[in-house]
Amino acid sequence: MKFEKDFSIALVQRRSSFWKSIETILITLLLLLLIYLKNPNDPFSIMGPVPWIIFAPVFCSLFYGAAYGMSSLILILLFIIFQLPKEIFYDLRIREYIIGITGLTALASVFSSYWISRIRHVEHLNHYVREHLENLSRDYFLLRISHENIEQAYIVKPLSFREAFSQIKQYIIRNDCEINEENGQFLLGIFSQYCSINNAAFCLYNEKNKDIQAVAFLGKEFPISPNDPLVKNAIDNKVSTYLAISRLTEEDDTDFLAVIPLFNDERDTIGFVIIKDMPFWSLTHDNLEVLSVFAAYFAMQWSIIREISPLLKDFPDFSPDFLSELRSVIQLKKYSNVDSSLSYFLVPPGVQQQNIVYLIERQKRALDCFCVLTIKQVQFIVVLMPLTSMEGIFGYKKRMTDLFKSELGVELNKQDVLFRYHQIRGQSESDHLINLIEEATHAIT
Repeated sequence: MKFEKDFSIALVQRRSSFWKSIETILITLLLLLLIYLKNPNDPFSIMGPVPWIIFAPVFCSLFYGAAYGMSSLILILLFIIFQLPKEIFYDLRIREYIIGITGLTALASVFSSYWISRIRHVEHLNHYVREHLENLSRDYFLLRISHENIEQAYIVKPLSFREAFSQIKQYIIRNDCEINEENGQFLLGIFSQYCSINNAAFCLYNEKNKDIQAVAFLGKEFPISPNDPLVKNAIDNKVSTYLAISRLTEEDDTDFLAVIPLFNDERDTIGFVIIKDMPFWSLTHDNLEVLSVFAAYFAMQWSIIREISPLLKDFPDFSPDFLSELRSVIQLKKYSNVDSSLSYFLVPPGVQQQNIVYLIERQKRALDCFCVLTIKQVQFIVVLMPLTSMEGIFGYKKRMTDLFKSELGVELNKQDVLFRYHQIRGQSESDHLINLIEEATHAIT
C-alpha cells in the first residue's frame, strides 16, 4: 500500500523483534559512547544544559514501540547504577535526573502505543477497502470486455462470462477446494472454448522450492522448465507474459506462446497456465487479457472458498461471497473495532413478494452483500452492511420504510414485512448465522 511505502514508521513495524532489540541496544550504546567522548567527566549529561541520553529511549519508543523504549531506559539506568552507585541515594540532582528521563520515556511510550494502534487500525481498514477496489476494478474490466465482444461471444463462443464464472465457482466447491487434474482440465477446457487453444498445461508452483508441477494437460504432454524465459518473467514480474516476435532475441529461446500466472490472496504465485499451441489469429492481446481474468477469478475463488469451506458445508444456502465477506467484517471488528451490521427482511408469500425482493435488492449499496433464502415460502433476505454503525442502520431503516410506503404502499414491521438488524460482534461466523436463522425462524412461526 502507498501508506506503507511513504511512512518510515510503518516500515519499522514490519521488522522482526530480534532486529529491533539489537538496534535498540546499539543505539543506546552508541549514544552513551558519543556523550562520554564529548565529556568524560559527565558521561550521562547530568550537569549539562540538555540530558542528551534521553534521545535514545525516546527514539526507540517512537520508532520501535514502548517495550523497546523501556529496554533502552533500563540499559541506561544499569550504566548509571554501575558508574554512580552511591550518588543515586545521596545526590538529589541524580534522582531528579532519573525521574525526569523515566517520565519522558513513559510519555513517549504512551504516544507511541497510541500511534501504532492507529496505524494498525488504518492498515486493516485499507486492506479491506483495497480488496473491494480490486474486485470492483476486475468487475468493471469484465464489463468493458463483455460489451466489446458481446456479439461475437453470443455467436461464436458457446459459453458466456457469467456461465463460465458460475461453473468455476461450483466446480471448486464440488471438488472440496482441491487443485487437481480434474480442476486443471476444467479450467483448460474453458480456455479452449474461448480461444481455441490446442495445447496447454495447468501447473502448480512452489515459491520456496522453485518447483513446477504439471497437473493437467490439454492435448499432448510436454516438458516444462522453470528456466524458460516466459516462465521466469512471469515468476519475477508476477504478470502474464506472451511471445512477442519483434522483441525476441537469441537468448529468449522458448517453446511456449504465453504463460499466465495464478496468485493467492497474498499475491504469491501458486501456479501457471502455460499455452504451447493455439491458432495465430487467436493469439491477441485482448484474448490474453480475457484468459488472465479467468485465471485470476479461478485463483481468487479457490482462495475464498478454501478459507470458508467449513462454513459452506454447514450453511450451503449462503453464497461463498457472502460468507467470505462476513468473515472479513468479523475480523475487522476483532482486530480494528470497525463497526459493521447484519440485517434481514422477512417477506411473506403474496402478490407483492417479488416486487419487495426486487426493491430491496435495488437499494443495495456498493459494499453491501446480499443473500436471499426461502424458509417455509417466506423470503429471508439477509443484507450484510460493512463499515456501518448503528447510526447507519437507523438511516437505512428510515430510508427503506419511506421507500416501502411510497412505492408499494407497505409499512415496514406492520404488514407482515419484518426488518431486524444486529451489530457484528466478536463471535464466530457460525454463531452469527445460527442466531440469525433461529431468530428468523422464530419470527416466522
